[in-house]
Amino acid sequence: MTENSNQLEAQVKAFALSFLSPLERRVASLTRQPWAEVSSEIEDCAQTIVAVNAFQIVDAPSQSHLLLSSFLLAAYRVLSPLIADKKFLRESLFDALYGEAKKNVAAYLAERFGITPDAPEKAFEKAAANFKKIGDSKFGRAFIYEQEVLNEKEAVTIVRKCFFNDFFRANNGLEVLPLLCAGDELWMEELSQPKYRVKAFRTALLSKGDDVCRFHFVRANLRE
Repeated sequence: MTENSNQLEAQVKAFALSFLSPLERRVASLTRQPWAEVSSEIEDCAQTIVAVNAFQIVDAPSQSHLLLSSFLLAAYRVLSPLIADKKFLRESLFDALYGEAKKNVAAYLAERFGITPDAPEKAFEKAAANFKKIGDSKFGRAFIYEQEVLNEKEAVTIVRKCFFNDFFRANNGLEVLPLLCAGDELWMEELSQPKYRVKAFRTALLSKGDDVCRFHFVRANLRE
């Protein structure tokens, strides 16, 4: 094995711990198999998916995207035959991905947008300035952001290329892809609070077959 391969395998092992532990709490009692066997199968499946798709790694962020996507797809493939309630399964996978994030959305707003708890009223300005800028840095070259509209009342940014969209389409995982998109709903729901003075919403999604994802940030009318 090369040094890079060893490092990637170690990262797979580390990600397995963070992803499979919360998933176990949700679904282990329903699998009718010892969880140790199920989790081992998920990890082996994820390892295979990572290896097959390693060519998609173009930078450090895309390596993280690949690990997350591979475990999500592997878990869905392994657990689907074992859990009849697919809605519950998808909800469980979502919680495994975003359970910790849901506990502290404010921290994500600070990291992703620069929106801080001491100045929530600056949310529009921060989102307008940073959604593309920080997105380029945080998500890397496997994503392409383009600024479509930017003025004092509205900012519209499109995502023309998305690692997750490319990965799940290439790996026959379209039924899983919406779980990644649903993560955005956490911060959009938080921003819907009046203190942020901004409206955030999407009008197009690659996962639904649109040619881009389109994110809108609109300065809220304080008189509403």
